Amino acid sequence: VDRFNDPNTPEFVFMLSSKAGGCGLNLIGANRLIMFDPDWNPANDSQAMARVWRDGQKKLVYIYRLVCVNSVYFHYIRVELLKKKFFSVKYTKKLSVAV
Repeated sequence: VDRFNDPNTPEFVFMLSSKAGGCGLNLIGANRLIMFDPDWNPANDSQAMARVWRDGQKKLVYIYRLVCVNSVYFHYIRVELLKKKFFSVKYTKKLSVAV
């Protein structure tokens, strides 16, 4: 990980699963994340994305999610987006009541 984050080394690809990459890694040497394996839980995907987009990141970050239409992963993404939308609406309403 240290070699990958060092801008003076030739390493430019770091491959790992979102489960393994979702915890405790700092990959600010990267500015592109390609996700092949979405998780059923949107929080796990957000954690994996946060490994690249963190404090100290000086580059513009691009996140790509590759999913085939009508696949199981396509269904995961649709459910994830619905969960995020539901949480956002519920959270916003909760905040407005508290104010």
